[in-house]
Amino acid sequence: MSEKNKIEVRIGDNEYTLVAAESEEYMHKVASLVDKKMLAICQVDDRLSTSMMAVLAAINMADDYLKLKEREEKLVAQVVEYTKEIERLTAQVEKKQPPSN
Repeated sequence: MSEKNKIEVRIGDNEYTLVAAESEEYMHKVASLVDKKMLAICQVDDRLSTSMMAVLAAINMADDYLKLKEREEKLVAQVVEYTKEIERLTAQVEKKQPPSN
């Protein structure tokens, strides 16, 4: 089992303790992203509760994730198609070249 890192982060006006196998640097990046998303939402409507801002931030981040996942899937499919095309063209070139002695 990997070692867990425990850090304190500030998101909004609250302190949170994060415990994860990821590096402290990575966990700070995650917390910073959440904080920035919540701050952006707060700037649009500062009357929202912390829990409402958190839900809206989670929705925005889930949207970002799903769009990136879809983009990744399209890119993987494109790489597969390019690989098939390369194999087809390679086979075609090999058929046209005389065998080497």
